Amino acid sequence: MAAHLAGQFGGRLSLGIGLLSSVLALAIGLTYGAIAGLAGGRGERLMMRGLDVLSAIPFLLVVILLLTLFERSLGLLLAAIGGYVWIDLARVMRGEAARLRNEPFVLASEAMGATFAQRLRWHVVPNLLPLAMVYLGLILPQAILVESFLGFLGLSVDEPSASWGTLLADGVQELDSAPWTLLFPAGFLVTTLLAFQMLGDGLRDWLDVRGRPQVAA
Repeated sequence: MAAHLAGQFGGRLSLGIGLLSSVLALAIGLTYGAIAGLAGGRGERLMMRGLDVLSAIPFLLVVILLLTLFERSLGLLLAAIGGYVWIDLARVMRGEAARLRNEPFVLASEAMGATFAQRLRWHVVPNLLPLAMVYLGLILPQAILVESFLGFLGLSVDEPSASWGTLLADGVQELDSAPWTLLFPAGFLVTTLLAFQMLGDGLRDWLDVRGRPQVAA
């Protein structure tokens, strides 16, 4: 009972959904951004305008529509959250891929007859992976927060399963008689979000070679 009130059980589900949806977002964002950045020209502009259109669509409206049209399931929840948090990641990947597009080793590969898919697979994606893994630590707290928000609104998992969001919703109803049922899940959620955010920031500062000073030979 104490573990449930502390948010442990809800944390398992929130962390699991957050991690899986973040991995899904990473795969989509990395692929989309790499293709757009390497393509350049009109193709890149069209793909980025597509991201602008997606960014303008209200996320909650899309989720409610999906849950109305389709039976609620874990897969649908993962797709909804992953389909929301990948957009900013794709923009970052596109910018880095556009820089790689003009690197000598990529240009040499193109001159030697490498196809677009080969350059993407051999040169662009492998060089984007370290940066993508760093941003995985940054989008993970965003995915956890989105899942908790949906759970608070009753749009996440069904009973008897519980996430931090559903525990927070229950805690609000019991605020007068049992305030700890709100404080414990909220405390665990905030602490987890801050921890992952600090981890992501630290990894970005450590691994992002663009931020490191260049040492003269």
